[in-house]
Amino acid sequence: MKFGRMLQHVSIPEWKEYNIEYNDLKHKIRRLTEEESYTEEELYDDFLFNFQRVSSFISMQRQVIARRVITGREQCRRILAEKRLDVVSRQIALDEALVETMSTSVVLKKVIQFILVQKIACRKLFKKFMKHYAAKVRAKRFITHLRAVLERSKNSFVNIDVSPLTLELTMWSHRVNYERDKLCKLSRHNPPGVFESISSQGSSFGDRSFEKDYDLEVRMFLKKNFRLSFLFSDDSHQVNEVILNLNIHLGLDNCDFYNSSHKTSYVYLCDRSCITNEPSIIISEEGRKSSLVFSYTGGLRKIAHCCLPNSYLQELLIYLSGRSSEEQPPALPTSLQFDRTVNLCINSILESNSAPMLKVVFNRHKFALPARSPCDENQSTDSSSDYLLIFDQDIMTTSNPDLTLSLAFNVNYDFFETFPFSKLVLASNDAWLFNFNGSLNTTITNGRLENKFSTGALKKLPEKIQQLIQMNKSRMFKNFDLYKYMLSCYFNIIPPAEYINNHFSNILNLNLLKFLENEQSFDSHKSLEDKIIRDNSHKVLKHQSSLRSFHSEMSPLLSDHNDAISYFNSARSSQSPVLDVSGSSSEDDADNKETLINYSDLIYSRSDFSDTLFNRIVFSLLKFRQSSSKLLGGSDYGSIQNNEQGLSALEEYQYLFEIEYDRTLSFLYFILAFLSLFISGVIMGVVNSILTLEQDSQQFNFVYNMGLIFILSAGIVLSLSLSLTSFQLLYKRLGPLPVSHNIIVFISLTTSVVSVISFVLVLAT
Repeated sequence: MKFGRMLQHVSIPEWKEYNIEYNDLKHKIRRLTEEESYTEEELYDDFLFNFQRVSSFISMQRQVIARRVITGREQCRRILAEKRLDVVSRQIALDEALVETMSTSVVLKKVIQFILVQKIACRKLFKKFMKHYAAKVRAKRFITHLRAVLERSKNSFVNIDVSPLTLELTMWSHRVNYERDKLCKLSRHNPPGVFESISSQGSSFGDRSFEKDYDLEVRMFLKKNFRLSFLFSDDSHQVNEVILNLNIHLGLDNCDFYNSSHKTSYVYLCDRSCITNEPSIIISEEGRKSSLVFSYTGGLRKIAHCCLPNSYLQELLIYLSGRSSEEQPPALPTSLQFDRTVNLCINSILESNSAPMLKVVFNRHKFALPARSPCDENQSTDSSSDYLLIFDQDIMTTSNPDLTLSLAFNVNYDFFETFPFSKLVLASNDAWLFNFNGSLNTTITNGRLENKFSTGALKKLPEKIQQLIQMNKSRMFKNFDLYKYMLSCYFNIIPPAEYINNHFSNILNLNLLKFLENEQSFDSHKSLEDKIIRDNSHKVLKHQSSLRSFHSEMSPLLSDHNDAISYFNSARSSQSPVLDVSGSSSEDDADNKETLINYSDLIYSRSDFSDTLFNRIVFSLLKFRQSSSKLLGGSDYGSIQNNEQGLSALEEYQYLFEIEYDRTLSFLYFILAFLSLFISGVIMGVVNSILTLEQDSQQFNFVYNMGLIFILSAGIVLSLSLSLTSFQLLYKRLGPLPVSHNIIVFISLTTSVVSVISFVLVLAT
């Protein structure tokens, strides 16, 4: 699709008239290259007019959002400070405050998307001008001037920073959620009808922070075995969108309320004798007097870690960089000299030929999936609390010896190289994450990340992780390793085959905003985001409605209390509709779900599904079952209407196809298993008859019964072949293997083996 039409598709519907006039400017570029009546000065003025119009509109929207955030936080403060409010009234008001934060975040996300689209439009126009204008030097100078105008003006739309708004909004949302959860716990512990003021209890906001002394880093590095990585464009507006999604729409727990991010550095102590060996790492955070050290010790333990003062580590780095046989390593602090873990960690570094050779600095956000919220009564309990997430932005790398020797953060960052992406890593011990990662296949084609994975494996993950993956499926990066990327950059070392995508030639050519130029990817991403927002607001409004009903029943007891609504004037009533973020009707969604899916698309969208004769046979049987179901009045994949995971139509059909594939496969191996059982039973009956003749002193003449012996031999071979085939088919299932199926097929195989043994014994006797 041409970007001119795509621009109308990805634009915010109510803001289309404020877009850069892409088609008009493209037409004027063509006029400039074909006619003499239109000049460069006129085109330059037209560009400036568009820049000013877009920038003014975005500035106005930013001011509107800023006023909403300030008003909302002030009203939230008034709700918490009001002593006359009972628990239920306070909960109702906080529910309304939470809906307001969601509504404000939707507007802020629209502003971010609007800015990103305008940036892409400008880049496309500049590229088109460079391509078609004959005088390339003048064209380059023209584009340079326009870019300078955009970059130098602090009011330009490319320089409008919504990070402060994002921070304020996320802090507001976390505060409201924290107070809601606390009130829900309080109301559950009190009997019905008991209402008390909680103002005297205070609000210990921030107590949920569990990250102490690099605890999260230790958990991520040592205690979480399975990881999944995502890459995002390091554009500031893209970063703000990710932070909004993680904090508000996915509702993750921020591990530190008071610090939105932590300036963090990794110093890699590389083995000079073999730089591809795993390095030891020193992790430091700005403002801390100690750092975390991970050392590769080998053996069963493999990694040792300890926390040491920065003053000692600074001396250690200087010693390692220029160590000699005559120089002694720095002595450990007296309080740590007899600590076995510290000695093991430091000795392994000193005994190896390690030296500080690489360093990376970034801003780190730390998250954890929340446990079951006391306000969500219908929320299912799962293993989601096992997941930890880190989001690193503003990543800078260096191999400069002067910088790798320092743990300080007040250095000249001009000597660092900017990594053009942000990264999100989630880690867990959940075996389903391991299965999903095993099904994931990442390829890089023409600067685009392409991922294929099993939808069945995705369905086993916690709901919030499913939503995170679905929202960012075009940004997943299997086996991403920043250290291997740095080795390829600074030492020209090619990563191993499974990490080859980490080579700088692959990563630096990525364009992670391409999904905004693809209609199908954009629609899938947008529909899922809209569904998450609607579901979240619906949960809150449902909770609020139940509180209002309870509040009205207890109104005689509450005559002395003020109504919470008077303290939140801008809040919605309980009859307010769920946030309308998509602008599309439910009828349109129903029509979209009637899309016909090609079976070949379903099969080959899986990375682990090969085009074999066996798969084609199963596929033919599956189609036969589907057509038979239609003739009998059944529905073809009718459960697509119950898609509750926010999957696209293709992915939902793929998931249902996997179920049908497993059913067809079980139909096959059960037929083979029961045939094998039948043949084995007949053979064992004949063998038993022969043994009975022998016991009755009647001789069985093998010479005159060679035909029977041949038939029995053929039956044994057939029975054993059928049982072995059914056993092999059992493990070709795409989904989990039921225990009952395993038992039945195993009985069939065992019976075949017993029949073989009994026949051999008869022949031997």
